[in-house]
Amino acid sequence: MTAIEPKHVSLVIMAAGKASRFGAVKQLTAVDANGACLMDYMAFDAIRIGFKKIVLIVNEQVEADIMNHLAWAKDKVEVEFVRQKLLVNEYVSTNNIPKRYKPWGTGHALLTVESAVDSAFVLINADDFYGYETLLKAFDFLQNNTLRNRYAMVSYLLGKTLLPGKVYSRAICVADRNGNLKTLTEYEDLQLDEQKICAVSTAKPIPSESHVSMNCWAFTPDVFEKVKQEFIVFLERNPAVNQEFFLPSAIRQIIQKGTAQVQILKTDAVWFGLTYNEDLLHVQEQINRLVRLGIYPQKLW
Repeated sequence: MTAIEPKHVSLVIMAAGKASRFGAVKQLTAVDANGACLMDYMAFDAIRIGFKKIVLIVNEQVEADIMNHLAWAKDKVEVEFVRQKLLVNEYVSTNNIPKRYKPWGTGHALLTVESAVDSAFVLINADDFYGYETLLKAFDFLQNNTLRNRYAMVSYLLGKTLLPGKVYSRAICVADRNGNLKTLTEYEDLQLDEQKICAVSTAKPIPSESHVSMNCWAFTPDVFEKVKQEFIVFLERNPAVNQEFFLPSAIRQIIQKGTAQVQILKTDAVWFGLTYNEDLLHVQEQINRLVRLGIYPQKLW
């Protein structure tokens, strides 16, 4: 593995999704009485941890609104916005690819920030709450990492990422003997029911203590070229018009090729996020609890 000089760390937030299941612009959905959204809480944590830059991946429909909403952060940290485009002719000829109406997925989202990020960075979703502890784990890993092709992922306990009655997609992590990510097994139909977690399609029980990826990654710039090569392979297979290029799938391929390692940083913190509209009340209750505990102020800015 190649040595790398330690540099400052950026936070990259993926905020270009269309939120088809949520039914609203969940990136900007208020989760407290002052109108703050989950992105505000993650930006607040990033600033107090010491991240030097925040990069927002957006689509053209929400770009202006997100820029206006996060104006409060610009006096405290460098903020840059990058648009996730639908055209991919910079990677392959688009003659055989159907016209897109939705983003290409999280793997492509990562590639859009290559020109905006020239150092180590943490990548998260805009509609998820990861918490101070999680961002700090990823930040500290990158501060101490000296290898270009060594990354990390913060994993959560599966049972702490599900609400009863709904169907969720989760990627179960399997570690090798050294604590590095060996593989990710993706389930698109996990459901918590009567304190049991099962895959709906097979009724296969999944242990609640399984560790899962919630798309909180710690990367060096080395990752861009590797994911780019996987995206080219994906495009050359002529994907369907709604098929997405998911980052966990790309990372799995990279690990199997042996060109990078991903350390699993385990946490028992409670994750919560906005997948369905019905999740909003739970998220608001969790935020209120954290405010009451003094972890966050009554008003972020």
